[in-house]
Amino acid sequence: MIEILTYILIGLSLSIDAFTVAISYGTVINKKSEKILMTLLIGSFHFILPLVGDYLANVIKDSIIVNTRYIVLIIFIILIIEMIKDNDNKKISKNNFITIIIISIIVSIDSFSIGLILGLAKEKTILASSIFSIISSSSTLIGIKIGNIITEKSTKTAKKIGILLLITVALKYLLYL
Repeated sequence: MIEILTYILIGLSLSIDAFTVAISYGTVINKKSEKILMTLLIGSFHFILPLVGDYLANVIKDSIIVNTRYIVLIIFIILIIEMIKDNDNKKISKNNFITIIIISIIVSIDSFSIGLILGLAKEKTILASSIFSIISSSSTLIGIKIGNIITEKSTKTAKKIGILLLITVALKYLLYL
């Protein structure tokens, strides 16, 4: 029971980025298909990446993992600039699908390192990944709905909140480089 509670707490901490970014993007996406896609992709990546991390931990126990935070930070900066430039409050861009995939990977990347830890500690990675997936999918869906509600109240305020949330997540990556 304590093992499952531990996985739930880890899942909650992993889903904070997904929740925050989902609020931000909830202020600019309206299509139901995009909401579902983002929710499913984030949940899927939170399931798959810990398993990949576990696999690598078992194959290469003593390797040095490259810090991907610089790449993540650059992508966040590009997304922030894209949102700031969007004066007409258009719904993201023509590349919604690619944007959603990139965002889904970015907010799920921490689960890869958790997978490495779980693999090294010989934990139940499939159970943990399932819990991470459920929690992150739920957090993403809730975040998108909150973003939509904010947008309904005030489009200009919603956009500013979305930009501030992205800056917050980007700063998190910058401070932990």
